[in-house]
Amino acid sequence: MQKTSQKISETGFGKYYSYSNKSKTQRIAIGISSIPISGLGQVINGETSKGIAFFLATLLNIACYFARNRRNKIAHLIMALGLKAWSAIDAYKRS
Repeated sequence: MQKTSQKISETGFGKYYSYSNKSKTQRIAIGISSIPISGLGQVINGETSKGIAFFLATLLNIACYFARNRRNKIAHLIMALGLKAWSAIDAYKRS
């Protein structure tokens, strides 16, 4: 593990990526936690403001859906799935 850390720091990638000591199972669980509630994985990772932003974006999407009298169902569904996927992937990568 130490050789990997040294290689990362020598190449300069360490400042762009955060590597943790969590197991892969823990990282997957954190990523999956963002699927039912967008932003939950970010809150678990300690990135509370980012988690709140994901949650508010999801609420805004839902509010826009109902404000437009439930038109454009496919567009709102794609947006909701995109937000959930983005939240889950970000939580997994940042854990």
